Amino acid sequence: MTKPTFDNTIAFDEGWGIFECRGSENGRHQLQKLDESDELTTDMEAWRLVVEQAASGSDYHVKAMQFLKDHSRVEHDCIVDTVAQKPLA
Repeated sequence: MTKPTFDNTIAFDEGWGIFECRGSENGRHQLQKLDESDELTTDMEAWRLVVEQAASGSDYHVKAMQFLKDHSRVEHDCIVDTVAQKPLA
């Protein structure tokens, strides 16, 4: 069986990515900010960017959220719930 993957090419340009994180409570794959990038300062910013872009109809960001839903459902649900509870000021 092949390991599920997500093409992070565009994500890396935006300062985030989906990474394999074995042993995580939220599932094997996590959406995180790139530590090497200055584009985003927190994982929450990465979550918000992806959720908002997906809601705006970006196919790439929709695919990112679908990947998480299919392969790390707890991470997906945590992102959606957290972003919904913390609207922009």
